[in-house]
Amino acid sequence: MPHNRRVLIVDDQRAIHDDFRKLLEAAPASAAAALEQTILGESPLASVDYEIESAYQGEAGLEAVRHARASGRPFALAIVDARMPPGWDGLLTVEKIFEADAEDSGGYLHGLLGYALARAPAPLWRE
Repeated sequence: MPHNRRVLIVDDQRAIHDDFRKLLEAAPASAAAALEQTILGESPLASVDYEIESAYQGEAGLEAVRHARASGRPFALAIVDARMPPGWDGLLTVEKIFEADAEDSGGYLHGLLGYALARAPAPLWRE
């Protein structure tokens, strides 16, 4: 069975989405990696391909989760910003995602500020 590598990024700033994509998408092979592969054979570091989806407000993130679940392709991870004016904040977004996707075994990472952690639903990371 293939691993679920679907990631949802929920943030109101496009630059944040771009940064996460740079971190998660497979990077082109460097000269050092090519040399390593030539000398040692197969490179010990295998790239991982993630399927990344974006939502720019909490409500859109919830809709993406619902659609993914209904299509049988749930997200493995949702990265949610704490503040997304003018719509829902991250805490409300994660609460709504948990309500809509309670049975899913995916994990949800939520970038909350300290004051919000006390109000956050537990656990934030589900296995």
